[in-house]
Amino acid sequence: MKNKILIGLLILLGVLFVLDISIRLFYCSGISLQFNSQEFNNIGSPIISLLGFAGLVLTIILSTSQLKHQQGLPYFEFYKKYIDDMAQSRLGDASTGFSTLELLGFIKYGRKIYQRIRENPEYIHDQKAYEGGAEVINAGKMYDNALGTARLFSAYLDILLKRYRSTIAEIVENKFLDRSQQDLLLKHLFETQVDKYYYGCVILNTNPDLKEVRENLYLAFDSNVKYKLFFNENFFALYHRIENDPRLKKLMEVKTG
Repeated sequence: MKNKILIGLLILLGVLFVLDISIRLFYCSGISLQFNSQEFNNIGSPIISLLGFAGLVLTIILSTSQLKHQQGLPYFEFYKKYIDDMAQSRLGDASTGFSTLELLGFIKYGRKIYQRIRENPEYIHDQKAYEGGAEVINAGKMYDNALGTARLFSAYLDILLKRYRSTIAEIVENKFLDRSQQDLLLKHLFETQVDKYYYGCVILNTNPDLKEVRENLYLAFDSNVKYKLFFNENFFALYHRIENDPRLKKLMEVKTG
């Protein structure tokens, strides 16, 4: 909106400037049959006054924009540091936790853990039974230890993706950040982290070699567990948010372009 106002004012100033020059040429170059200074003043003075008023409005708009930019600088620095810290952070302790980079490698992890549990025939049996409507309990089974590590990974990944969603919302809704500052922060977040998640989702949805992992890697068969699959609807929530938000989607399109 602000850019449209500025463009409109510049166009108006240009039109008035050309009109003012044309009138002056008409009266001062002898084109008119008779020069009347009073008539010239009657025509020229309002135009000059209007030019001055438009210039004043433009100055106020630019000053307001600059002030907003200055007010947003502390928030810009805060979010930039927060984004950088997320990229270097680790969820959990050294023995059972995962770094951000490891969590964003969810395809590699999912494929590895799926191969591990598929080596246990009991898992294959229980999976088919569960999908056939039978009540299955994975607790105490030989493969449950592997599912336990998958559940831990999934829990930490869920925390990370929630942080991304909340950070995006905070940046977009922050009233002190101007549009350019918001765009720079979003670009930084996407280029350093979110794009790895987004393109991972694209690969999961399009690569036929990963279809079995995506559809058959269960976290648990227990009915008390909300999300049964490793790659569940909660996992894809940020992906759908990006797909349905033109502003966020454009960040990915710029990179692919």
